Amino acid sequence: MLKFVNSLKLFGYGFSWGGFESLALYQTHQALGKRQFTHINKDEHIIRMHIGLEDPKDIINDIKQALKFIK
Repeated sequence: MLKFVNSLKLFGYGFSWGGFESLALYQTHQALGKRQFTHINKDEHIIRMHIGLEDPKDIINDIKQALKFIK
């Protein structure tokens, strides 16, 4: 999953604070804490994505090229 996030070219890394740019953040089970809405196993991971105002085609193409790194 880290390879996926690291291969994104259009997305920055981090949380969204209301900005307009696309962001992605890799999170492990430990980083989520005790949030009740998450029902993932310890060996599963989450990538939080904030979609910004860039051209939708550019966003889609960036995600598609990064998906090649998921095994």
